[in-house]
Amino acid sequence: MRGEGNIIYIKFLILNKQPNFKLIMNEKLSKRRENKPLELTEKSFVQIIKSEKPVIVNFYSSKCDKCYIIPSSFDRLTKKYDDHMIFGKLNLLESLDNKRVADKCNILLVPTFVIFKNGELQDRLVNPSMKELEKFIIRYISFIS
Repeated sequence: MRGEGNIIYIKFLILNKQPNFKLIMNEKLSKRRENKPLELTEKSFVQIIKSEKPVIVNFYSSKCDKCYIIPSSFDRLTKKYDDHMIFGKLNLLESLDNKRVADKCNILLVPTFVIFKNGELQDRLVNPSMKELEKFIIRYISFIS
């Protein structure tokens, strides 16, 4: 049966409690097929930003008023530009690990959008309107093309 080998492999990794980059990436890439931003954790964040493909991360808080407006627009931008970038989001209040990631990236306000490539922070945009965010993405895509 098609794909059965992957399921067995994932079950093996889970049963043996072995963290594995392939497992994280397979899980994340399957969510990308849904054209939605990836829900990142500290572990997946560290892995995904190492991608050769640019990654844009939405650092947000579940207690931020403006952060409630952004998800549907960010989902729309994900669908539109998914071929050019990987889209992810990281909730700062979800865990202390996520907060540490934000501290390492000098995230002082939310929402903040940060572009990474090959593990390096490339650019950031703080508290943008959706038009500003789309221009930011287009400018970066044009820059790398």
